[in-house]
Amino acid sequence: MVVPAELATQATCYGLPFGMFGIFCWSFTFFSVSLTHANCPVFTPWKWGKDYKAQSALLMTVSTILILGPTIYTCFKCRSEWIMLLVALGQLTPWSLKIMNDGFVSLKYDDDNGLWKSYKMAGIILTIPFSLVGWIGMTALSISLMKTEMAVSVWIWSLYLVALIAMMLTCLVENLTFRFSMIYIFATIHIIGSHVIFALITGHWGGLATTGDSETTDPSTSSNSGSESTHEKKCLLYTDTVHVDVRCPHIQSVICHADMSNVPRDTLIVPIINDLP
Repeated sequence: MVVPAELATQATCYGLPFGMFGIFCWSFTFFSVSLTHANCPVFTPWKWGKDYKAQSALLMTVSTILILGPTIYTCFKCRSEWIMLLVALGQLTPWSLKIMNDGFVSLKYDDDNGLWKSYKMAGIILTIPFSLVGWIGMTALSISLMKTEMAVSVWIWSLYLVALIAMMLTCLVENLTFRFSMIYIFATIHIIGSHVIFALITGHWGGLATTGDSETTDPSTSSNSGSESTHEKKCLLYTDTVHVDVRCPHIQSVICHADMSNVPRDTLIVPIINDLP
């Protein structure tokens, strides 16, 4: 599977969960948001069946710091990579949506509480921009893969259809719990696309952050271990039936090689041809 080297290099600054672990986090948050409408908060089972109340301002502040910390760190590391920056900010959509959801559900039982009203308004104000930049970031990632990963891109585009259907169902169905479930899907499903793309370009489907890695390679060549990065390796040249393969900055932006089956994997042969066809 061929992956653009630029995108793989950019992904090294990304320090948030992705892959299967990221998808699990997205699914768990969806499950948690849905249960609040049934008065069954996930982390406080002793409150099941009672009137739902959102977190206190203190607990909300602590949880916000824990959630925003890794995102701010990633944004700092990726400040020169605008796509990664947008994707990282888009990961905050479930957090802001949960704040909005907590405010709405709490107001059902205590509609005069100013704190719950603040939660609702803050959630709405934050969810819209976070969701928007997340969709833009995922779209930019998809476009970056289109020329070499058409099948992946087609799969990613299907997420727009899912979001559109969820948006339509939100308008057609009046049940509050169902509506919030659909809002969660169309506002945050871009995160699934980003998780899959990062797993593909890093080769780490478990979802471990790549921040600090000295090398990010194409999954098809990940077996070629070594301390040199992709851009530091010299171009390979084999003298029989030379043909252009992929880009390389060391020799007029191309690597020239032919059948390398008989050449040891770790062998580096410096090209002596200056003028390439």
